[in-house]
Amino acid sequence: APARARTRTRTQGRARLSSSLSRPCSTLTADWSTRRRRRSSSKTLQRSFGCRLLTVTATAIAMAGVLARKALDYVKSKDFRDYLMSTHFWGPVANWGLPIAAFSDMRKTPEIISGRMTFALCCYSLLFMRFAYKVQPRNWLLFACHFTNESTQIAQGCRLIHYNLQKKKLSESSHK
Repeated sequence: APARARTRTRTQGRARLSSSLSRPCSTLTADWSTRRRRRSSSKTLQRSFGCRLLTVTATAIAMAGVLARKALDYVKSKDFRDYLMSTHFWGPVANWGLPIAAFSDMRKTPEIISGRMTFALCCYSLLFMRFAYKVQPRNWLLFACHFTNESTQIAQGCRLIHYNLQKKKLSESSHK
């Protein structure tokens, strides 16, 4: 008889659990904590945290869906088509050739780096980063392009300085 009673309460508990899944998390957590007093409080906290994590995950997925829908609506809009046909888009796209060339030059020997050209490109990118920020509406694509170019030109300048210092040390050590 006790085994049957235990089996009956387990199946009733499963039925209660499945019916309570449609309730809010706070109700579900309260049900678990009142029904299962025998279990430790850490398991109740784990269930509570798991339920909240499930709610946060569901909310994040819903928000991602809303953002994706808004992005798709924007891509289909006339504003986006006008942006694609403007200099705010094609100017930065054409400018991306500079940082791409600088990235490809990183693999080459530092002998080919021109210090004057690197300095000129650093100044150019600094000026146009300011321009891209000040122009209305702000052109973030142009800003990102010149920020990338500034970073790569600084890296090229550092490579050139390092190369020249090593070359100078080698020539001094060979003369001694």
